[in-house]
Amino acid sequence: MCIRDRKKFEDGGRFVFIEALTARDKESLEVLVKNILKVIRKINAKRLVIDSISAIESLFIHAAEIRSFLHNVLLHSLKKMDVTSIIISDLPYGATIIGLGIEEFIFDGVITLEQKLERGLPRRRLIIRKLRGKMIPTSHYDFNIGVGGIKLVPPLTFPLEGSLGDEMLSTGVKELDEMLGGGLRRGSTTIVVGPSGSGKTMLAVSFVVDGLKEGERCLYISYEESPSQIMFYLKKFDIGEDKMKNLRIISRAVIQQTPYETYNHERREIEEYKPHRIVLDGLTALKRVYSEEDFSSITRSLVSLCKKEGLTFLMTLIGDPFKEKLEISTIADNIIALTLERIGDRLVRKVGVIKARGSMISDVMKVLSFDERGRIIVGG
Repeated sequence: MCIRDRKKFEDGGRFVFIEALTARDKESLEVLVKNILKVIRKINAKRLVIDSISAIESLFIHAAEIRSFLHNVLLHSLKKMDVTSIIISDLPYGATIIGLGIEEFIFDGVITLEQKLERGLPRRRLIIRKLRGKMIPTSHYDFNIGVGGIKLVPPLTFPLEGSLGDEMLSTGVKELDEMLGGGLRRGSTTIVVGPSGSGKTMLAVSFVVDGLKEGERCLYISYEESPSQIMFYLKKFDIGEDKMKNLRIISRAVIQQTPYETYNHERREIEEYKPHRIVLDGLTALKRVYSEEDFSSITRSLVSLCKKEGLTFLMTLIGDPFKEKLEISTIADNIIALTLERIGDRLVRKVGVIKARGSMISDVMKVLSFDERGRIIVGG
């Protein structure tokens, strides 16, 4: 509440602020409580906030005294006056017990707020531990504090919605389309996995270029490279300025974002721009920053969102497609493998199709190379 709002509410008789720093002993506390109840009756208040109860509890020696005060003196009176109260208590870092441990048994609801460092990233969480007479969620909620107050972020979910279409879309590489049994099905999710330098980004760019040539809106999200670098790759293809208007490039570092912030950024981009094709280039960046659980939640939630909207989604990931276990492989409709081998004094790149749901695929790895402009060529 800003000072202007506080003054407006105080002048209107709807808000009263009571300074309680003078409560230094039990006698002054009794006077304070009587004053609070008096003000409640005067303005017919229906909501009360006490910040914080920890200062009051310090005046008592025994837990039984605190319980008696909270239950009989304060809460009993407030319930008789039909007042909804929020009582704030301090919870030191690392502590799991509120106060002396009796508060949770007295109050109707208990909500804890905590802040933890995960991989150097501060995360605020809200947990509903008790809400008398109500079913409560078992998961925590991330939240952010900013302009407008607290913004609660519900846990990421990935409902099973949407289905593949019969229409085939090109990857932008004719020979690879043939290996996939005709291309990528509209509404499918594709993971392109391979080591650094194997051609993942250029394949993602080729996929977007084909969409632009077909007049489709394309969203390119990169966690590894700048928009100007992506534009450098795009200029290798013959795309008219009118077609380029259908492309939106987003480059974002995720190091200072919580998993929920990252997901919500991409969700808003998808919902606002409404693309037909989406590329998420640099999935490995998420894997470096977040835990396996958070990484899986983000990717699965994004895939579910794209499935629901019928969008064709392509992601790139660094790794050995034949040795590394892909935790998210089950959510992918298509998995394209890229390899990079040293044979004698040459580096040989190859491409193969591990999976293409609903299609007859080639079981042959083919050589992948680049033409004089850096565009992908797939040979025998």
